[in-house]
Amino acid sequence: MIERVQQKLRRVAKRAAHRLRRPTPSKELIVLVVGVQRSGTNMLMEIFERCWRFSAFHDHDPRAFTNFQPRALDVVRAEFERESARCIAFKPMTELHRLRSMLDGLVESRRGERGVGLWALRRMDDVVASHVERWTGMPESMRRLAADPDWEDWRAGGLSGESRELVRRFATEDLDNGTACALFWYVRNVQFFEQGYDSMPDVALVPYEHCVADPTVRIGSLFRRMGLPFESAMTRHVHGARVGRVGRPSVHPEVRDLCENLARRFQDHWEAIEA
Repeated sequence: MIERVQQKLRRVAKRAAHRLRRPTPSKELIVLVVGVQRSGTNMLMEIFERCWRFSAFHDHDPRAFTNFQPRALDVVRAEFERESARCIAFKPMTELHRLRSMLDGLVESRRGERGVGLWALRRMDDVVASHVERWTGMPESMRRLAADPDWEDWRAGGLSGESRELVRRFATEDLDNGTACALFWYVRNVQFFEQGYDSMPDVALVPYEHCVADPTVRIGSLFRRMGLPFESAMTRHVHGARVGRVGRPSVHPEVRDLCENLARRFQDHWEAIEA
């Protein structure tokens, strides 16, 4: 409770200080934070909140979001330009399939601005365990994905034909919540490779378990590699208390195998980057 109060006071003080300064329409840096829900995006946004150079736009911020989904890019860009901070952190996590086009649409490189995308990744078991504690509607969402190829919902955004076929295969009437959440983890995260983000130098994977094991060193190293400002105070709140906190949730064996294979692909990508 004390930490939450302190967090809120820091945000209020920083925003008040920013409002005392004149807006700076041209930005130095715009960072987009995406990832599957419960994967560490809030942790990353809090890191930016602790840096006075940044203004942070969380997905509940009515200036830039409606029902957790980003408003039109021109509206969002106008809100960025009203800020005095020269650096912006923005969390359009429902739009991870549009990360490339959103970077291109929000960052004005002709002004010398630079954009970075951060993709938060967390192990499937922990994400699913967190999901099933909070949400029971994922089986219905997967069945809707399977039945309606024209469903205009962010959950359907960017899904490949292969992913849709996978959902159709498992989204039966007896689909359990754990398997449905694991399917969701898979079809959203596999887009990191399907969309080609793994080959884009301005997009970085942020493996949750790796970062929380030694936040100052590992997040600091990642941020410096991507040219992001970093001070040790930015990671003071980061800890790994929730890693592996629960056992393996119930997930269909074939879906678990798919997720574990994807996790190994992410691990290979990360090791190649770190080498």
